[in-house]
Amino acid sequence: MIRWTWPAQAGTLTQEIQTREVGGDWLPSVQVRDGSEYLMPALDGVEYEARLRNLTAARRPSGWVLAAAVTAIADAVPPDPLADFAVTVTGTTAEITITPPNDPRYAATRIYRADYAASWPGPYSIADATLRGALFGVTTATADPSLPVGRSAWWAVPINGSGIEGPAAGPDIHDII
Repeated sequence: MIRWTWPAQAGTLTQEIQTREVGGDWLPSVQVRDGSEYLMPALDGVEYEARLRNLTAARRPSGWVLAAAVTAIADAVPPDPLADFAVTVTGTTAEITITPPNDPRYAATRIYRADYAASWPGPYSIADATLRGALFGVTTATADPSLPVGRSAWWAVPINGSGIEGPAAGPDIHDII
């Protein structure tokens, strides 16, 4: 659910609100009398926007005012850290293994990799990494093939069902020859 709120208006005015998924069509207007909020159902992970206007007692509308876009999040609490994370490199293929946390919020693990020049002394930052894939549910291993020559660093990040990230495990650093 998304709760849209706005400052209280003069008692003679009624507010009218329209909502939509960002980029979609506006849904029919809803009138809100004697209030300054509207609660709407929303799909987890979908971005919505709303616009609002006042109606006078004679039903004359003001102009629409666009509210900021928001993303619906069903579960804002991140999962616990992974119980284990390891990377083994053979040739130019990495085998990534994890042990998920014993946490009902856990849904998946995102795998990130950053590539550096050979002998790079660091620092190693997840901000340099790109998403390489994800392990969903009880899946505990994946391969990362065709590694470039140099030094690579991997991180594993648990997420909940809404995509909220828990603490990152890593980096696990390997030289690729």
